Amino acid sequence: MISEVLTPSLRTDQNIDSLVRSFDYGFMKLKDQVIHALIYPRIDALRGELLDLLGWQFHIEGFELSKSEEEKRSLIKRAIEIHSLKGTLAG
Repeated sequence: MISEVLTPSLRTDQNIDSLVRSFDYGFMKLKDQVIHALIYPRIDALRGELLDLLGWQFHIEGFELSKSEEEKRSLIKRAIEIHSLKGTLAG
């Protein structure tokens, strides 16, 4: 990561090298965890109880009447669109 952009003169400095390796190690651990924070792009892979939490979070009317996880996923994916139409002539 950071080590890839170091100039040749900085690569020979022991202190810089140790510092960069430490940062790189920390960043790699963070990079591996970022996927867990990205919920919306992963809606199709989320477990049922997480879908229920998202339905509650988005205040999706009729969510509890959904008969399948696919219906829940569809409602969640459309939640922002649905809420943006509420109170308008289209909604």
